[in-house]
Amino acid sequence: MSSHRLTLIPSLALLALLVVGGACTDGEEATEDPPAGAPAEEVDDISEELDDPAVGDVGDEVAPEVEERGDAAPGVGTDAAGPFAAGSVAGAENDGAAPAGITVTGSGVASGEPDVVRFVVGVQVERDDVDEALDVADAATEEVLATLEASGVEPEDRRTRDFAIQPRADRDGRIQGYAVRNLVEATIRDVESVGTVVRDTSEAAGDDVRIQGLSFDLEQDTGLLEAARAAAVDDARQRAEHYAELADRTLGDLVALEDRTTASPRAAVERDVAVEEATDAGVPIEPGEQDVTVHVQARWELD
Repeated sequence: MSSHRLTLIPSLALLALLVVGGACTDGEEATEDPPAGAPAEEVDDISEELDDPAVGDVGDEVAPEVEERGDAAPGVGTDAAGPFAAGSVAGAENDGAAPAGITVTGSGVASGEPDVVRFVVGVQVERDDVDEALDVADAATEEVLATLEASGVEPEDRRTRDFAIQPRADRDGRIQGYAVRNLVEATIRDVESVGTVVRDTSEAAGDDVRIQGLSFDLEQDTGLLEAARAAAVDDARQRAEHYAELADRTLGDLVALEDRTTASPRAAVERDVAVEEATDAGVPIEPGEQDVTVHVQARWELD
């Protein structure tokens, strides 16, 4: 009898454990990840609970929110006009986007005779002694300045352009003498007198004269600038009208206009001559004409 009791007790304990385990499995929800090292049977139980239709209901509630956000972005994955359509010749009429338009450039040129001449003249003296070279150069420069003043060049139109003292050496590096250079830039406002000024200053300085160059310029160019600007805008308008016609549109209002002009180099006759050429009677100087050019960028709306 006692041996039968000992055999029955372990069997009842095992049965109780099976009943309790089954009740826990049926009643609890899988809300947490299984702990590391969990048996395969427990992982399978959790996977089955995640596949439960109740979990799918949560996804159904999130999906409409995503679709509503997608509706707020027209042109992305739809047939609506994208953000790059606005501003083209045939741009779409998007709410809040810039109206369709066209941007072109235009150029205008006006020509006129120069009204001033920049004249660079001076002396270069070479002597064995630096003091002697300075004395001779100073005296020759004074003659040049006096000639310029007598020719009607005002003091405010004269300025020193370059001054230098340089030693002259032989092949062994031994100093053999010194060269002194003194150049003056003069603004000559009587363009027709330039040839005479060149001859007179050359005679005043003698064999030591140096004429570095002549350059013609327009100081009173207001009228030419205004004419060039008007021509540039007119050129831009003609281009825009042509493009609008090609696109089967009509030109609307002018909405932007920008000056794109950069300083252009002055037309110049550069010369570096000695006295023999400069003292030839009637030095030929031809001022010709000088262009004033204006560039603009303009934008018109398209109707």
